[in-house]
Amino acid sequence: MHDPFTDRARLDLEAIRKTAVVATRMMDNVIDASLFPLEKQAAQARGTRHIGLGLTGLADTLIMLGLHYADENARELA
Repeated sequence: MHDPFTDRARLDLEAIRKTAVVATRMMDNVIDASLFPLEKQAAQARGTRHIGLGLTGLADTLIMLGLHYADENARELA
């Protein structure tokens, strides 16, 4: 984020892309390293590989950009 809470606030999309790549790899590695009590649980986790990397921080991002959830620009960004 550059210049949060100002009229010049903008996202650093390249930094977000790089961070998402690393976070995805790390969270995927956690699935491989996890010890599951049941084999069925392990098969499910390794078969679907749900990592939970989603919209965490969306509200904070919109606030720093001066956008409201109800704003069309906020919905487009999301």
